[in-house]
This record gives sequence, structure tokens and C-alpha cells, in this order.
Amino acid sequence: MAAAVTRGVQSQGGVGVSVKHFCCNNQEDNRTGVSANVSKKALREIYLRAFEIAVTEGKPWTVMSSYNRVNGRYVCNDMELLTGVLREEWGYGGLVMSDWNATDPASHVAAINAGNDLIMPGGAAVRKALLAGLKNGTLDRAALDRSAGRVLELIFKSETCKDF
Repeated sequence: MAAAVTRGVQSQGGVGVSVKHFCCNNQEDNRTGVSANVSKKALREIYLRAFEIAVTEGKPWTVMSSYNRVNGRYVCNDMELLTGVLREEWGYGGLVMSDWNATDPASHVAAINAGNDLIMPGGAAVRKALLAGLKNGTLDRAALDRSAGRVLELIFKSETCKDF
């Protein structure tokens, strides 16, 4: 159903859909502290399958990474999920954004390195951490450049940008 809704909304031109909350975000209580501990089989067959369909068939403009951890790793910092599964296996080329302040208890630098393109809501602390990461070598410059490119691609696809 998410794929069909995504196709329908995006068929109007100049507007995009954000599929969220990728992945295993099954509770609101303690959602920033919980770790959804699931087997690889359950993760693939139950928790990722709906996202796979939404992403490969619906082609949403954005995917939002969730607050929670999966098997002990924050999703927003998980390269295996964000780059390995989402981008490499499923071929997703759109923008990945963090949920609001999701990278605060995790790592802003690791989020960009893992495949998040946009850290929400951003701000001075995020800029400071990313600049420090560039200076000390923990932030991969190529990852940051890819993220910037995806942000620009999203802007240029939007209806707002059509007048420029």
C-alpha cells in the first residue's frame, strides 16, 4: 500500500513522499533508547520487507531513519542498513534523513558516513561536529559530498525550485 500511495502522491509532480521510520520503530515509549533485537531472518522477512516494497516499487524521494537501535546499533548510524541494504541491495538513490534529533544520542559524523544525507533539524552543534569530523579525519569527505549532492537533487526536483 505504501508503494501505491507514494506513486500516487508523486505523480502530481514537484512533490515527494518520505517513507518512515526505517526500521524496527515499533514503539513510542523510550523510542530513542530501545534496541529492537531481532534475528537476521526476522529483520529481512518481517521488518524490512514492507520498506523494500515501498522503496523499490514506490521510489519515494526520501526515507527517514528512525530513532531506535537495531541489535544494539542506532539505525541512523548503521551503514549496513542505510548503505548496504537500502542503497546497494535495493538501489535507492534518494535522500535519507534522520528523524528529529535522532543523531544527538548517536553520532552526527557516523550518520553521514553511514548514509544519512540530512541531519534534522541541524543547527550549530551538528555543524561543529561535522567540521571537527572533517578536520580530524573521522568524517569521510566523499560521504559528505554524496550527501550534499542528494540534498541538491531533492531541492531541484521540488515544485518550489521550478521558478529558479
